[in-house]
Amino acid sequence: MEQSDENKLIEALKKGSKMAFTKLYAIYAPRIRAFSLRWTKNEITAEDITQEVFIRLWNERENIRQTNTVNSLLFTIASHLLINAFNKTINSPVFEDYVRYVDTLPSSGNHDPLEYSNFLSSIKLFIDRMPPTRAKVVKLSKLEGFNNKEIADILSLKEQTVKNQLSIGVKELRSFIKDFLSIVTTGVITSSALLEFPVLLQMYTSQS
Repeated sequence: MEQSDENKLIEALKKGSKMAFTKLYAIYAPRIRAFSLRWTKNEITAEDITQEVFIRLWNERENIRQTNTVNSLLFTIASHLLINAFNKTINSPVFEDYVRYVDTLPSSGNHDPLEYSNFLSSIKLFIDRMPPTRAKVVKLSKLEGFNNKEIADILSLKEQTVKNQLSIGVKELRSFIKDFLSIVTTGVITSSALLEFPVLLQMYTSQS
């Protein structure tokens, strides 16, 4: 579809055109659904997210600022919904980073996205390289969802010690995630090569 055609659809949508909404839905719904299914691996969840994206588009149609395309707007909404869907899961902190990573990939092309299971494996391997106490604190907090007081009780530590170790650990983890996903996204290490995760991880972290 020509950009000028989408521009006209957006203008009509802002004025309440159901026909324009239907056309935009036909264009973007399959892409949003595929994006959601790409890592949820659940068709029902992907469909629910797709429907919610377009419900929000319709409800906020008068406030749309985009004039040429709603592509980035729709995928931003989808990303936020995907993150929110996992807010109650134990792996949501690192899942959010994964969603951001997937969102940076072009919607077309020969990109081989890193599977979430492999991404999570890399996180666990990196945490395991931390000092023992810090590793336990980070795992309990970021992978299992315990709060600081609960972690202090489980590990028989002072709560302030937990806070200190968690602060250092999270800083290290965020730095690793940023650098690691940058490497994967730029293709320096391909997703297929990541089948050798432990070796590649050790090579990467030994240089950092």
